[in-house]
Amino acid sequence: MYHIKQDQRSMVSAKMLLDGLSECLSVKKFKDISISELCKTAHVSRTTFYRLFDSTEDLLQYALDSLTDKASEQFHTDAGTTIEEFLQFYLSFIRENTKLYEMVIYSERTDLVTRSLKRMKSKGDIPEFQNRFTEVERDYVIAILISLSTTLNQVNVSRGKKESPDEMVAIIKKLVKLFAE
Repeated sequence: MYHIKQDQRSMVSAKMLLDGLSECLSVKKFKDISISELCKTAHVSRTTFYRLFDSTEDLLQYALDSLTDKASEQFHTDAGTTIEEFLQFYLSFIRENTKLYEMVIYSERTDLVTRSLKRMKSKGDIPEFQNRFTEVERDYVIAILISLSTTLNQVNVSRGKKESPDEMVAIIKKLVKLFAE
């Protein structure tokens, strides 16, 4: 769990630790990075690290949660908003913040993305969710969308980010058509 106060010092220290983690990941796997090494690379004391985070996973979770909150604030829905528009928005958002998402993929911790996306506030605000699915079905739809967007991002990164968010949504639409047949 992370414990970041909304003061300037904590925010700067958290940013330094994220930058240090990114630097460490350029030379070794996430699971092989020690907190001591991370702190040394980030020029932050272990005391500061433990004041803000319990583990390196918490550092990644914090970064993802911060971005998910930012995405929730940016995505505005109205009566005509569709699931497709939401997916296009989210895949574009991932593309814009690719450095962090790549860090998570290469760390083999996409479960953290799933945990973060479950927090996304706008999921219940999309009229198509409310109109087409029961509450139970919405949980499944959200799970599918989270898995789909995470997996699509993994494949896209492994392919050198050649496909645009629109192209990835088109692939999803083809798949849905196939299921419908």
